[in-house]
Amino acid sequence: MNLINLEYEINQLERQIISYHSAFNKQAVWLLLASMSCASLKGQTPLQISAYICVGFFYVGLSLEAFRSANKSRKMQFDAWDISIVQAVKILQREIEQKTEGVERSVLLKKLDEQCKHKIRFREMWRYKYLWIAFIFFWCCAFYSAFSHNI
Repeated sequence: MNLINLEYEINQLERQIISYHSAFNKQAVWLLLASMSCASLKGQTPLQISAYICVGFFYVGLSLEAFRSANKSRKMQFDAWDISIVQAVKILQREIEQKTEGVERSVLLKKLDEQCKHKIRFREMWRYKYLWIAFIFFWCCAFYSAFSHNI
């Protein structure tokens, strides 16, 4: 694999990681809409609480599963093999280390770190800010509807 192919593989991997980030932000919109529809059931506390429980179990469970699988085992295409994001980064790093030397190696490893590894680290959770906002909004609405009749 020459230098151009390795750069192409890094760019492809980066595009796939970015597409997963945007998918989580799209899920946030649906969670906000579900939260607002549950909140619109004013005055019907048992039904409202039941709706929040259903949305909570279904949607939050679904989103957390997608979130966990994207960081650990979400399958993606890499050299026509379905593997996880972390595995794809490791394989690409190993190929760079084996097939390049000197300045080329350091440039490609730096590019891999900036474009791929950096985007899957835990501290990059702010990229899911819309999903976090939707989760917080959902749980605030759910707890308010559950405990507001006691206030």
